[in-house]
Amino acid sequence: MSDRLSAAAIATEALEFGWRRFFTTVRYGWLTFLLCGLGLGGSIFLLLGGFSIGDGAEREPMWLALPVVLVASVLSGILISGFYASLYRLVALGEDRQGIFQIRFDGAARRTFFAILITSLISILIWIFSALIAQGLTGISFQELVFGFEKLMDNPEDYAGSVGIFKLMFLTLAIGALPSIYVGVKLAAFPAACAVENRLVLLKSYAMTKGHAWSIFGAVILFSLAFFALSIVLELSTSIIGLIANYFVSQSGDGINLASVLLLIAPAIQVCFQIFIVGAQVAFGGSIYRRLAAD
Repeated sequence: MSDRLSAAAIATEALEFGWRRFFTTVRYGWLTFLLCGLGLGGSIFLLLGGFSIGDGAEREPMWLALPVVLVASVLSGILISGFYASLYRLVALGEDRQGIFQIRFDGAARRTFFAILITSLISILIWIFSALIAQGLTGISFQELVFGFEKLMDNPEDYAGSVGIFKLMFLTLAIGALPSIYVGVKLAAFPAACAVENRLVLLKSYAMTKGHAWSIFGAVILFSLAFFALSIVLELSTSIIGLIANYFVSQSGDGINLASVLLLIAPAIQVCFQIFIVGAQVAFGGSIYRRLAAD
């Protein structure tokens, strides 16, 4: 592990950012996610045939609905990438945008969008090739795979008839795990670098991690363990709240009112946890880029 890039420091900074900058994350993202939800929800409603013209009119044709969904998805992706870009730039540059109405559709947002898209495509290609290699090694055809899935869906307890599926899945995971981890580590700073430098820097981001791969990998492990531990605490807390709420439900009078309040607390905690995790995850990449750029 590199002495110049502390795995513990990266993971700690990311978690602290998620906590200390919780309301900044909300301020940066609430309008973006509201607009994305409305846009995607409306376009999917159109795709499902929710709109019609007049009584008894035919639904909108598929050729019209699909482009609307596609455009809404791309625009939503760019808007969300703008939210990420603002957090990346805050972590890496200290650039704190003021105001509660934060919408980013500039070059940094677009380049962050393409960086995330490229990273996702690389990951997808890795798993596709891994599955093809596993399929060649096992000799399981596509028809056999589909038949096995159908049989498993019809009878989930019949594991014996689906041995081929599990064998193929296990082999695919075994083949694709190391390349996927390698690419994830080597491109850990890629989206943040694109947001900060406002240009696509795939090769530069890859080269920046030279000599630091084990430190970044260690930071990923520590961050994942912390996330896992926090998830367990969250599940235990919401379960306890649920048990208390069920107790008050069994009571009459004020007990029912207290149960209603408690039943609202659990989902609120879940939402807050998701906001915290989003901020911490983005800060994780921003922290890695800042430290690599300063090296």
